[in-house]
Amino acid sequence: MASTRAGRFPSVDRPATRIRPIGDDDRAEVARVLRERWGADIVVAHDRVFEPATLDGYLAEAGPEWLGLLTFDVTGNVLEIVTIDAFAPGGGVGTALLDAAADAARRHGCARVRLTTTNDNLDALRFYQRRGFHLVELRPGAVDRARRTKPQIPELGAYGIPLRDELALERETG
Repeated sequence: MASTRAGRFPSVDRPATRIRPIGDDDRAEVARVLRERWGADIVVAHDRVFEPATLDGYLAEAGPEWLGLLTFDVTGNVLEIVTIDAFAPGGGVGTALLDAAADAARRHGCARVRLTTTNDNLDALRFYQRRGFHLVELRPGAVDRARRTKPQIPELGAYGIPLRDELALERETG
């Protein structure tokens, strides 16, 4: 009997999703995609400015098509995810990218994977917590401060929630 849930499963014509490190040949396209999705060449988190297109990271792809990307920074024994994008959420790409980041953290000798999101990002909070991340820090007013460096950050975020604060989440690499 044929499944009536077409679309939930990958097409037989579509190549399998592959996760690979961002290479030097990818940098220009990564920069373009990040500018388009994040509004600028920089990301500001916890009062620190990152240039994600210059960072290490991973691409998720099926054949020549990019399905998502993740960038990260390693400081001390923490791998910090700076950006993560699944271009079509719900297909497992975000989870695969998080798993790749956890593997990279272990290779770098990091005890934790950390990321920052904003107070309006309810969908991300659900996503990360379901994948083992725990809330570890609230940074009141951090987005207001970030807006001084990156004025492209809107006043209102998802669901019409005023963008004001950052939330840090972590999971151990063990």
